[in-house]
Amino acid sequence: MKPVEKNQPIENEFEFDTDRDDEMEDVATRNRRITGLMQGVARQVSLNPNDGMEL
Repeated sequence: MKPVEKNQPIENEFEFDTDRDDEMEDVATRNRRITGLMQGVARQVSLNPNDGMEL
């Protein structure tokens, strides 16, 4: 397991930071993909209730 890196505190949270926008877009894309995968797993588990996996 990889340790979590701490980010620097945001100096001004209301100021636009274009460098960080690209990074946040990557995070949002990854989160959408993970959400889709987990929904698929939950759907598969719900289709076969006797397989021993619980939601």
